[in-house]
Amino acid sequence: MKYILTLLTLFFFFTLAAQDSLELAPVTVAAPAWAGSAEARPVSVLDQQDLTSGYYGQEPALLLERQPSVTAFTDAGSAFGYAYFRLRGIDQTRLNFTLDGVPLNEPEDQGFYFNNYADLLSSIRAVQVQPGVNVGVNGTAAYAGSVQLLSPALTGKPFTELQAGYGSFNSYRASAALRRNLGEGGWSIYGRATALGSDGYKRSSDHTGRSAFLQAGRVREKDLLKFTFFGGNQQNQMAWLGVTDSLLNEDPRYNANSELEQDNFTTTLTKAQYTRLVSPALQWSTSLYYGFQDGNYDFDLNNFLGEDIGVGLFNYAFRYHNLGALTNLAYENNNWELKAGLHGQDYRRRHTGREEGIGELYVNTGLKNDVSQSVSVARKTNALHLRAAAQLRFVAFNYDGDVALETQRNTFLNYELSATYTLGNHHLYYRHGSTSREPTRNDLFGGEDNLVLAPNGPLLYVTEPETVFEHALGLRSKNSKTAYAINAFYLRFQNEIVLNGAFGPNGLPLRASVAQSYRAGLEYQLSYRPSPKFEINTNGALSDNKIKQDGTDFAPVLSPSVLLNNGAVYTTGAWSFGLSSRYQGESFLDLANEYKLAAFVTLDARISWTNDNWTVAAHAFNLTNEAYATNGQLDVFGQPTFHRRASRNGWLSFTYRW
Repeated sequence: MKYILTLLTLFFFFTLAAQDSLELAPVTVAAPAWAGSAEARPVSVLDQQDLTSGYYGQEPALLLERQPSVTAFTDAGSAFGYAYFRLRGIDQTRLNFTLDGVPLNEPEDQGFYFNNYADLLSSIRAVQVQPGVNVGVNGTAAYAGSVQLLSPALTGKPFTELQAGYGSFNSYRASAALRRNLGEGGWSIYGRATALGSDGYKRSSDHTGRSAFLQAGRVREKDLLKFTFFGGNQQNQMAWLGVTDSLLNEDPRYNANSELEQDNFTTTLTKAQYTRLVSPALQWSTSLYYGFQDGNYDFDLNNFLGEDIGVGLFNYAFRYHNLGALTNLAYENNNWELKAGLHGQDYRRRHTGREEGIGELYVNTGLKNDVSQSVSVARKTNALHLRAAAQLRFVAFNYDGDVALETQRNTFLNYELSATYTLGNHHLYYRHGSTSREPTRNDLFGGEDNLVLAPNGPLLYVTEPETVFEHALGLRSKNSKTAYAINAFYLRFQNEIVLNGAFGPNGLPLRASVAQSYRAGLEYQLSYRPSPKFEINTNGALSDNKIKQDGTDFAPVLSPSVLLNNGAVYTTGAWSFGLSSRYQGESFLDLANEYKLAAFVTLDARISWTNDNWTVAAHAFNLTNEAYATNGQLDVFGQPTFHRRASRNGWLSFTYRW
């Protein structure tokens, strides 16, 4: 409670300070941690053109899969429904997600799932992926990296847009959007509504999503005010269980989940942002936000165990409320840059377990408070950019249930130090940083949704925070024809919390803490445009990943050492043709390194036609009809299972904008 009071006091102080500002030049607003050319970090940016050409409503993980060091998989094997991705072999709960600086991760288990916000990227103007430590973001620790989204600009040409698409496995998407400028007061509105769905590649893995994105705001000479709401409902037939090779050989579309298992979630986020140019050198920004979710999923324990043990279908229901505020100051003058930020979050989620034929089994509530303060100072000259940043983060987790649990408190001091040397179009950088992260609720409880009482007290599993120390050395350059970026990284971990390849009692993946581990590698991006009509691009990652435990070395789960993406685009008049390939090396499914996920190569193609109002695009995926899996785990009997991706498939879409 004292952290929340501190936040409100400082919020009030900053508000008073902004009331005394002068008449100033027009405001320029960016996300607080959006990296620029002088930043000492690897960055992948998907701008509006990238999103327009590559995004058709599919799960964003499948779009991000084309970035260095990213692997992705889907439950249903197709483009819609639950999909996940890993960065440098590290899962999504170690990534920080923000929209205009507002945190998107669910605090208790620290995950963010695009599936809960169907078609979100249609209303996003840019996505930035930053691998590695990042102490300038709010919410969940950017342990493996951060993914930052920018909402639509408040200014721009008014339009109305209709989109429709249809593809393999009875997949569909329809959306309508508009932007309007309201009079001379600087106000504008933007809105989009979407309906999409799919039968899924796996049998009985259908997905239905409905969503809305609304934004209203005003830009004036010295300030900006923006209100944003987005959310929706999604329903899935569950398909998260892997399938054994023997069953896949009989039926590549086999679904190991029971047809009885379904989910239904409604999730929303509302935020208000105010930004003011206090002076030509000082910018102040504050946001308030509220997140809500209500939903449930089924779990068929009989099916999971492979035999009827006489229990009914389990249902796990959740309802959360997440209230937070953040404020940032940015000062830049005489080649000095100073930034300071404060963020506070109050979150609670109710968990309810039921069994068919019995009724309610338990109710418990997780409560989490997160307060962080960050500051960075940078010195810029024509050739050298030096930066130091630190974040002090306080986290407290409380549990209200039938088993008493002492408050789990953690205090973290995270930091970054960097230097960038610029010579012409070339930027050479070195960066060192460290961040720590608390275990998730699922790690703490060992996969149980209701805390178990042991003879000596509550039964806890992973309790120690994990810490990463990162070193990065990179070079990047860009001119009219060529752009490249090379980044060498070394990550050293203490008490890293890693997947062990197994599932817990309610179907959630289990993790274990390992004493020492490291990940080292080289990431690269290269694009070459020999003519205005033709572009070639390639990116990838080579890495060495090891865990040291009990005197032995072994590889972490789902961490391929080789990732290669290649593509080419040819444009002539209204037509555009694209071809892309991906190679993903083998990786292990278990910490014993006994079972492997095989390497694979895929080939995709795209063709589009655009005139003043119309865009027609066709996508073809897995042209070689490769039988491949991008994820797997051990089943309850310790046998390897796999998530097969879809065979050859396609998508056709139409867009009309006026």
